Amino acid sequence: MKIELWLKDCANPRVYEDVINLFQEGEGSLICIDTKDKILKYPIGNVFRIVEYK
Repeated sequence: MKIELWLKDCANPRVYEDVINLFQEGEGSLICIDTKDKILKYPIGNVFRIVEYK
């Protein structure tokens, strides 16, 4: 799947292809994007919007 992640301080989204899973970690304090190579973690307070394309 493809994920577009907008952060509060950025005008353009961060785009991630080939995402395996999207989940919350640490009692909902982190948004985690699991790709084939790594797991990316963002504080949920910095996230403005997430769009998922299957």
